Amino acid sequence: MSNQTFKLTLDAASLNLQKPITHARIVNQYVDINDSMSITAPIDKFVTLVDQLAVVDMIATTPGSIYQVVLMSRGEVMLDAYFMMPPSDKLLSELEFYSAYPPKMPNSWFWREVFSNLKYRMITVYGNYQITPEDCDGKTIVRVASDTPCTITIPGGVAPPDFTGRSLTIRNVNDVIVTVAGLGAIVSPADGAILRRIGSTVTLIYAELDTWDLYGELP
Repeated sequence: MSNQTFKLTLDAASLNLQKPITHARIVNQYVDINDSMSITAPIDKFVTLVDQLAVVDMIATTPGSIYQVVLMSRGEVMLDAYFMMPPSDKLLSELEFYSAYPPKMPNSWFWREVFSNLKYRMITVYGNYQITPEDCDGKTIVRVASDTPCTITIPGGVAPPDFTGRSLTIRNVNDVIVTVAGLGAIVSPADGAILRRIGSTVTLIYAELDTWDLYGELP
């Protein structure tokens, strides 16, 4: 197969992120082989946006190629997601994003929910972290970029009586084990609260009586 080229327009303003996007990075071209990621033609494009806009010339060598895109506001990560190779020129805002690859339904649902909310808050942590009530607004993504195994703790008593249904999302962006654990609270199912690989993502939803239901892509 000959290489396929297409233009990707980074229309960051259309995403309505929390801060204006100044730079973008598109890294590592993947292809789906036996439901896993395999690098077929590594790329690393760093782009400066002008008025939150840039056009990037892209190339795909294999059908089903996967790209990771990171959007930044002066170095602060505002979006970190995967998308599949479009068949023709596209706007970034027209693509469906996944929080990990291979894409699975919980992640597909998760990203659609994020973008239906338009604005969301991303926190990057580099080690152990304790969730706060402010994190559970349904629009917060805790991005774990630790170099060593760490624990994200859900404390008991964090939720007031009207907290039912509140949620947050935790994503592992490094090749270490991240454990989500309750401290005076219950995370259910407990055996699913370990994020073992890059891109593993879970969403916690408060049920009742210091109990959090866990959903998402479990490794």
